[in-house]
Amino acid sequence: MTAGIFWALFGCSRIVFIPVFTFHFILELLDKNHTNLTGIFYGAAFLLLPLVWTPYVYQGMQVHFWGFYPIAGSFYWVLLATFLITFSTGAGFLLLELIQSKRSSNQRHYNRIKFVFFGILVGCFGVVDYIIKYGINIYPFGYIAAFIFASSIVYAIFRHKLLDIDVIIRNTLIFAGLFGIII
Repeated sequence: MTAGIFWALFGCSRIVFIPVFTFHFILELLDKNHTNLTGIFYGAAFLLLPLVWTPYVYQGMQVHFWGFYPIAGSFYWVLLATFLITFSTGAGFLLLELIQSKRSSNQRHYNRIKFVFFGILVGCFGVVDYIIKYGINIYPFGYIAAFIFASSIVYAIFRHKLLDIDVIIRNTLIFAGLFGIII
């Protein structure tokens, strides 16, 4: 195993969990309790984890105009399908909530959901990093989609009080102040 394949597999073994963590974040945000569905998605990610380290996921490296990139193995489509199913399910929940919150009078909740939905929608373009592994010679711009996704969430956190960050900051400052006084 070359160093390039090792690091590609190492990264892929972490990337398997991104759609599941995003789905779980969406459920927590919407205060929905779909433990069975969440369990299925987490279970699928943990079942895929050992598969990632086999030649069935990456079968080698290929040179593109930007550098080296892994080649999809015969079961790589399972990772792609898991990504698409998990992300689209989460986006579906967000879209339903967006439609319902548009009709309600709670503008703050609507804006929170709107920016998270926008982030998820743009984040789905990160799937380009999956399809390049099938020999399609385009630049892997998935990191740009991930950056816009993260920026949208950060904007919703600070502008629309998505996670009630003021409480977290206040408690952290109080704890740091008390810790500084004690020491």
